[in-house]
Amino acid sequence: MQDYTLIFDLDGTLANTRPDLLEALNHSIEPEGLKPLNFNNIGHLFGQGSMAMIKRAFEHNNVKANPELELKCQKRFLSFYEDNISNKTTLFPGAKKAIDDLQAFTLSICTNKPEYLARKLLTEIGILEKFASITGGDSYAYRKPDARHLTKTVELANGTNTKTIMIGDTITDTKAAQNAGIPVIVVDFGYSDVPVDTLNADAVISHFDELLPTINQLIATN
Repeated sequence: MQDYTLIFDLDGTLANTRPDLLEALNHSIEPEGLKPLNFNNIGHLFGQGSMAMIKRAFEHNNVKANPELELKCQKRFLSFYEDNISNKTTLFPGAKKAIDDLQAFTLSICTNKPEYLARKLLTEIGILEKFASITGGDSYAYRKPDARHLTKTVELANGTNTKTIMIGDTITDTKAAQNAGIPVIVVDFGYSDVPVDTLNADAVISHFDELLPTINQLIATN
């Protein structure tokens, strides 16, 4: 087991970041006269980055935005979010114990969240030191579902693709893993916009208590 690398997505997989992301979004659009959004208005876009959420906010308000205005809102979003990144964010039930139980493996994070924000969040929720490598959506010129984002994360952890498993929550994670030829486990409590059983993942779990047995089964069958 010790030579296996486990790559985790962050938002919607390890941590429920929606409350703080929503607060940052509504803060960023308020000066433009847009009405605030709620969880249902955003859906799976919580895992797609700040710009996707900002574009959705303008669409929901039936307001046409230009790139300059969107970037203005994004700058406001990122500044506010950095200062309030862990106010309401929590690890999903069982995630902390699972991470502790998996220390025989090499653990890494591959997220489309900007790397500096991912590191800040992991620091504030007390698990940064558990991960051998952390890459974000701005770490390279490519990002998930591009396979290179995932394989570069593996490389930084001194792992190999043939002994790596991805754990995520959306089609972005499953496509990245599948494009890289890496098995993928999907959680069904994340931010997917489609039923997770339609993603053709190697396994689906409903609680982190199921993660280690599922990993062991994948290793045994592969």
